[in-house]
Amino acid sequence: MENKSIVPMNYGEMSSLAKIIFKSRMFTSLQSAEQTLLTMMAGREMGMGFIEACNSIYLVNGKVSLLYAKVGQLIKSSGKYDYKVVTHTDTECIIEFFGLSIDGKEWELIGVSPFSILDSKKAGLKGMNWDKYPRNMLFARALTNGAKWFTPDVFGGAIYEPEELGAKVQYNEDGSADSIEIPTPTPIPTTVSKPNTIDLEDDFNVLGEKGMPEEDTGSYQTVDGETELELLVVSNEEDTDRSNNKYQKYVFAEVLTYIDKYGRRQTADAEWSARRDAYTKNISLHQKLQQGDIVKVVLEVNESVWKGRNMKFQNIKNLELSQSVEDDLVEESNDQPDKILVSEDEYNEHKEKGSENNE
Repeated sequence: MENKSIVPMNYGEMSSLAKIIFKSRMFTSLQSAEQTLLTMMAGREMGMGFIEACNSIYLVNGKVSLLYAKVGQLIKSSGKYDYKVVTHTDTECIIEFFGLSIDGKEWELIGVSPFSILDSKKAGLKGMNWDKYPRNMLFARALTNGAKWFTPDVFGGAIYEPEELGAKVQYNEDGSADSIEIPTPTPIPTTVSKPNTIDLEDDFNVLGEKGMPEEDTGSYQTVDGETELELLVVSNEEDTDRSNNKYQKYVFAEVLTYIDKYGRRQTADAEWSARRDAYTKNISLHQKLQQGDIVKVVLEVNESVWKGRNMKFQNIKNLELSQSVEDDLVEESNDQPDKILVSEDEYNEHKEKGSENNE
């Protein structure tokens, strides 16, 4: 399969491109820059180009979905798999799936995926699409079921059609989608405190005198001056600057915003940097932190002009371990149930025990 995802682009560059794509409003199913980035990343895993991914992938209730025509295209273009429709009526569709032999010379039958009107009734499937285009819908279910069973590596795991996940899709006779209505996801509760919370409905809303909107209604955290937050670590790694000074780079799970020098609300870049004192005074902790740890950080966004260029620096001024996500380090306390501060010694001891258990 031709891999269109091989683009010389790092995470930060992808994040910037995701913002541009989202602001273009070319793809109505994308509701935020963050969703756009996740769509691009999901497409990359399936060998799609970024625009192709934004035009083909629908994120529904936390799962990746594709219209059935795209599922069929990716199977046939994989170079490893193929399928043949052996029965296709208004009451039943049967599809045979084939895989290339180990020597790459022959196609071998690897499974059969049937789906009938009786199966649709058992599953409670009904509506305008099933009334108007039963052959199309039977084919869609037989195809996506077979893709889950016999070709999951093409999609990086199980793949779904948007309707299977609760989206409302109105199909045309040729199998293309006339409209897709994706349900609004239910917010996931969290125990992490979120001060200065705002909504990113508009990047250029007029702000109040103190640089904050009048109402805080969303789930985004704002860095306003030096701001202390508790954040979940997605990744961290050591790097060096142009003067060969070591520092630590972090990516956090939460979406962070800041107020720029023009009073506009902006989404921060993914990476934050712990430099100088923030790094050197606690090098051992920076090196031992892992994905899933929760840290207490003091963040600051600085904007300046250097050699005629506008520069932005996203700095970690201070960082401490707040809470390990391991269950055996979580204890009850009177003011904050299920959440305590963990000392570095306790953290090190816990990690050593984990290493011994893994051995």
